[in-house]
Amino acid sequence: MALLIARHAHPKEIQLHLGHASITTTLDRYGELFPNRLDELGQQLDEVYRTSLTRPPRGLLDVGDDGRQALQIVYQRERQWGGLDSNQRPTDYESAALTN
Repeated sequence: MALLIARHAHPKEIQLHLGHASITTTLDRYGELFPNRLDELGQQLDEVYRTSLTRPPRGLLDVGDDGRQALQIVYQRERQWGGLDSNQRPTDYESAALTN
């Protein structure tokens, strides 16, 4: 098992190789053997975010002048609000409105 992980086998491939019915079984049993790449992934996400603020991603279809204006507005808002957590929970009054 450790050899497969060391050779960068995907967890789903390992699951199929071992015949586990669920990926959860594989990860519960062998998850600690996978390397922790959180710092590297965080740096990669930061780079993608910084790049997205300066230019649109490659491969976008031509959106025309209206679309370009809309993208500029989005990028401006990202720069303005980029430091805020967009996954914050609703405020108390928003939660009350959602439940009533």
